[in-house]
Amino acid sequence: MFPNSVFSTAFSTPAADAYFAERIYGDSWNNDKTLISTLRALLLNRIGDNTLCVSIRSLNVNSGAYDGYSQSDVTTLLHNKFDNDSNSFTIGYFGSSSSEGNEKMFRHAKEHFAENNGWTRLDAISDFFKRSFDVLCFIDAEHRRTLFIVKGYDLRRHHYLPIAAFPSMPWFFDPAKGDRASEDEIALLNSLCENTPEKYLEALKKIASVVDFETAYVRKSLAGIDTAYERQRVDVLKAEVERSMRTFRDYQAKINEQLKIVSAKNIELMGLEDKIRRSDGKSELVDYFISNKRLKLDEVSDTRITFHVNTYLEYFDEAMADRHIKNRYSEVYEFAQDKDDAARLAKAVFIDQSIRIRTCAAFYVDIRGSFDAIESFSFGEDDYDRIPNPHINEYGCIGSYQHEINERLERRDLIGVLEFAVASAKSINFGDQPVISKFFRKLYNGDGGKCFETEDGKQMDLNEVMAYLKAKEEEDAKDE
Repeated sequence: MFPNSVFSTAFSTPAADAYFAERIYGDSWNNDKTLISTLRALLLNRIGDNTLCVSIRSLNVNSGAYDGYSQSDVTTLLHNKFDNDSNSFTIGYFGSSSSEGNEKMFRHAKEHFAENNGWTRLDAISDFFKRSFDVLCFIDAEHRRTLFIVKGYDLRRHHYLPIAAFPSMPWFFDPAKGDRASEDEIALLNSLCENTPEKYLEALKKIASVVDFETAYVRKSLAGIDTAYERQRVDVLKAEVERSMRTFRDYQAKINEQLKIVSAKNIELMGLEDKIRRSDGKSELVDYFISNKRLKLDEVSDTRITFHVNTYLEYFDEAMADRHIKNRYSEVYEFAQDKDDAARLAKAVFIDQSIRIRTCAAFYVDIRGSFDAIESFSFGEDDYDRIPNPHINEYGCIGSYQHEINERLERRDLIGVLEFAVASAKSINFGDQPVISKFFRKLYNGDGGKCFETEDGKQMDLNEVMAYLKAKEEEDAKDE
């Protein structure tokens, strides 16, 4: 058990590292190379196609940390430190200075580490080292794992521990199957007991002499170097070919997409041309405007048609109108000079519907697929005795009709668009307070002229209709 660090051996040269790089590799301790060198020497002819990862880990804990865990938690903690991948040789050590926590952890590992988890404890190895220091050895033959847990670790013990390498790795060294240590291997193991490293280094050198690490390193390092450029160029060309093919496929996909677009447009084109040929100058839209006197054409510009609708307010929520009429503080009375007159008029228009209000509203439709209401439209003389629909003329709003109109625009159903435009001109929403307030203010200001119409078609202004309704009410009262 020599006390000096060994920083370089015949099995730790760069050539040897390269030779064993993917088979026997791992940690050193304080840059000492004895453990990895010894394992490489002993497994030189035994490792075959297998691998071995060498690792060294400190396990120091204090007593308080140990006491804070249950027995099963401590076992789990230890397993988590060592349940690594297969094919490993691991040393877990507690420092050279003894502590109560380390003592407890070491004792716990001895009693519980190998319980039902695949690990087996080798008591013979613990007994072998007992006179020198405390060692626990566990193996997992299924996964080819070896674990030493050492108490009071130092450099001498680090050098001495590999003497148990063979019995701790029975999957590599099994005397029952005729495997025997060679004289050179026995000499190497015996040299670990010396006080100086000279014999150890000589033993390693002798075992290493049967393998020309330098030649193996050269062969491995320079293998294929003379064709490296060609192989690199092959990779570059493959990547460029793949990029070019991706670009080609992208262009091909774009071409196919354009062909689909061209085909679809040609089909549409043929259909439109056929429709033009079969039309003979006839137009459903022209016929609709001519036959519907409520529609007034104002302007046609390219594909845009501006028009207005002359109609009556017919679509409203009667129940909501009735609530407004019964509420003497509602918008119905906000601008009225006489609330009784206002109630009488509102009831005649929205409940009895014996008086109709003449209204108008303006819109535009573009045959390419757009439609909108027109605010503050300048109506002509034919609309003098009408009050503009407040939703449309004041706010450009057509309410719930917008969805229906959009659907018909998508189908290019212009007649359907016009019909819903007429419907929106007939509507007033008593649930829209600003609109209703503005509507009754304009109504009581006389802005609609003779916008009131009786059942027999007579037109009246505000004062006339008020007088008419009052007189009718008095006459009805006499008849009763």
